[in-house]
Amino acid sequence: FLRKLQGEVLENVKFLQKTGHIHCVFTGPFFILGAVASLGYGVGLLPLGPSGWNWIGTVTIIGGIALTCIPELVLGPLSAK
Repeated sequence: FLRKLQGEVLENVKFLQKTGHIHCVFTGPFFILGAVASLGYGVGLLPLGPSGWNWIGTVTIIGGIALTCIPELVLGPLSAK
């Protein structure tokens, strides 16, 4: 399963490099990490206290915005092909 997932991620990175959407390279793994954190907190494996959902939501929103805007500002909306 993990080999298949790894292959799909690498194919996605190749596609993104081809199309030039640079922010996707940063936000994709970040949102996957957010989903894993949500799952971990939801099933009780990640002890974030009573306001854990607030922490996860806030970090996901702020991080998503930052990882979308900063690469676009620094590298441009499309990376050099």
